Amino acid sequence: MKLALVRPETSTVPAGGVGLDTWQRWLEDAIDRDWRPTEWDAEALLFTGDPDNPRTRAYVCRTVSCSTVVHTRSFCTKCMEKFKASGLSAEVFAAQYDRRAVVTKAGQAPSRCRVERGDAHCGYPSSAKGICVEH
Repeated sequence: MKLALVRPETSTVPAGGVGLDTWQRWLEDAIDRDWRPTEWDAEALLFTGDPDNPRTRAYVCRTVSCSTVVHTRSFCTKCMEKFKASGLSAEVFAAQYDRRAVVTKAGQAPSRCRVERGDAHCGYPSSAKGICVEH
């Protein structure tokens, strides 16, 4: 068997790259705003995979009270930290830990992350553009 080597086409990108404005315009023109409408927020340029969509490798955190979408069948970062410190088995922690209880501090009402799926809302305080650091 012989393989033919194909030389890639010459890049049309200047040696110094492209500026941020050029890249942003190109990206905005290239994005299909109607692509996977329940998962893609074109305004925020945020993709949040739907755990119920078999085409998406996304899952919900194992903690029953947490709605954070994760890329493995495990705990989200915050729940993993609490799980490691808990001394509980993963099954007991997932069933009993109340993630919502640590989202806000008493007397504070920060705006919440705007990521939501159906009736489930992310409970983290928002950071940039109304989205928490986890998303």
